[in-house]
Amino acid sequence: MTHDQHDLDVLARAIAIAAEIHGRQRDENGDPRILRVLRAMMMADGEVAQTRIVVSDILASSKEWTLERLRGEGFGDDVLGGDGKAGRRKDGK
Repeated sequence: MTHDQHDLDVLARAIAIAAEIHGRQRDENGDPRILRVLRAMMMADGEVAQTRIVVSDILASSKEWTLERLRGEGFGDDVLGGDGKAGRRKDGK
């Protein structure tokens, strides 16, 4: 598997997790919540940067998905951040 293919596979997994988390949620405009995540993702350049955005949403939106769990799913420091603080608010939630 090439590096580019791995990046794309990790991005696809992140999108699937985010879609699972947001399920049938709607935003204030009545649009599916996942679309906000996807729009933000599309503003980034490259799969690694796009995955970082989706992972940040996952960590901010779900208590079940932790850095450790994401690492167990194959997400690396390139998208999780080496400082262990990717996507977490200042209060640690």
